[in-house]
Amino acid sequence: MGTIFLHIGMPKTGTSALQKFLAANRRLLEKKGFVFPDFGYVYPDIGKNRNGYFVSRITDMSFRETYKKEWDDSLMQLGMLAEGNKQIILSDESIWSVQRRPDFWESIRELFLSLGLDVHLIVYLRRQDEIIESYWNQRIKGHTHLTLTFDEFMEHEFHHMPVRYKKLLGQIEQKLCPAELTVHAYERCQLLDGNIINDFCNIIGFLPDEPCQYPKNAVNPSFDLDSLDVKRLINQNRFHSEINAMFCEAIANTRHEDGQIHIEKSPFSYEERVSFMSLFQEGNKYVAEKYLHHHDGRLFYEPLKKTEKWEPDALSQYRAAVRILSGADILLCRKVEELEKRVAELEQGNTFSRFCRKLKSKRRQSGREA
Repeated sequence: MGTIFLHIGMPKTGTSALQKFLAANRRLLEKKGFVFPDFGYVYPDIGKNRNGYFVSRITDMSFRETYKKEWDDSLMQLGMLAEGNKQIILSDESIWSVQRRPDFWESIRELFLSLGLDVHLIVYLRRQDEIIESYWNQRIKGHTHLTLTFDEFMEHEFHHMPVRYKKLLGQIEQKLCPAELTVHAYERCQLLDGNIINDFCNIIGFLPDEPCQYPKNAVNPSFDLDSLDVKRLINQNRFHSEINAMFCEAIANTRHEDGQIHIEKSPFSYEERVSFMSLFQEGNKYVAEKYLHHHDGRLFYEPLKKTEKWEPDALSQYRAAVRILSGADILLCRKVEELEKRVAELEQGNTFSRFCRKLKSKRRQSGREA
């Protein structure tokens, strides 16, 4: 019987880097009996290495109707892998969030049982204050229209976030039984070699006997807070979706210049951070003891950041705006240059084609006259 290693997140716990690593090392994985399948489909605004994304939509009937061919074909490929008793790795961070949908885990359990697969779930938990900050950053940075300040976000959207770990893990165990569940804390001091890639490989038992390809650069880094606030204002533009990628690239290209300015500031003040984390003290203690076997009851060990609360500063925002807008302008100019070059090449090709056709016509005419 094959095994499905289902990596379900959380978001903002190095999932993009892990998925990139798994995709880059498919050959080495296969040599050791693992497969990180590429089903051949890419969905709008979804990274190509999120190969478990279609599974996350298992209870979304509108998705399954819209992408019926992709859904059916991916299930067929998964079934063929299961017949070969493969150790299959699927990864998608959105599963941690969508698991709250009615009948989600029951549907997952039925699917994998029908394929004859043992299920091993893997989840990384990040400290709640850090995940909230990072998630707000990602929502503004990503393909959403989020324009809320951090305080507004905490007031209107925080309560919908899946950060009560005791409750969610309990539901998984209850509804997905029998299944193996591995829970790790996303902290450098608790990860093998300080990174999620080596930690995950150790969990599944992937021990390569030759060098692997690791991501060279940070994957999906957060924006500094001044740049983020400029991007938040840009999101108010109703054409935001059309320009999002260009501004994100402009911010990424220039972030190294002053990305450390607010290293001692954050959306939380230290007092707010302490108060916020007190909401999860009891639940985190339970998770630490039950799932990580921490007899001291501590789920996370890294100290709370003693940061000042970041507030908008006109001069800093002005500098960030100039940096970002000029960077976007440079990217736009390069794109125009590329298009102009392409148009010139096409026109040159058309001119040559017209010349050839004219030459052939003259030869035919000369032949008839002869």
